[in-house]
Amino acid sequence: MPKSNPVILPKYPVFPKSAPRKFSNGKRSAITPGPWRMARKPEAEILSESGQLIALCKCGYRLEHYANARIMAAAPDLLECLHRALDENDAMHNQGFPDAGWAKEARMAIAKATVLY
Repeated sequence: MPKSNPVILPKYPVFPKSAPRKFSNGKRSAITPGPWRMARKPEAEILSESGQLIALCKCGYRLEHYANARIMAAAPDLLECLHRALDENDAMHNQGFPDAGWAKEARMAIAKATVLY
């Protein structure tokens, strides 16, 4: 059987300023809507507001998987904060001000979290 060539993806996808930050349905990403919460069980579960299991975090020691679960549970809120900050930055940029120094990194973080390959 012939070997297929692997697809090589960039570590941080490019998220150009001109790209829309909303899907056609008006949402900013395809993730399960927040807020999410962490439930402490033998493992750390990430649950949606309705109680839907989003992820099970079991890696390393118990404190480590609880810490990982907490940052994952905060992901929708953090993503929305980045979108709002970029909206403000873009509004200032449209008035002639330069991009904030953090804008490029924020766009890369949003792309890392939302771009579908």
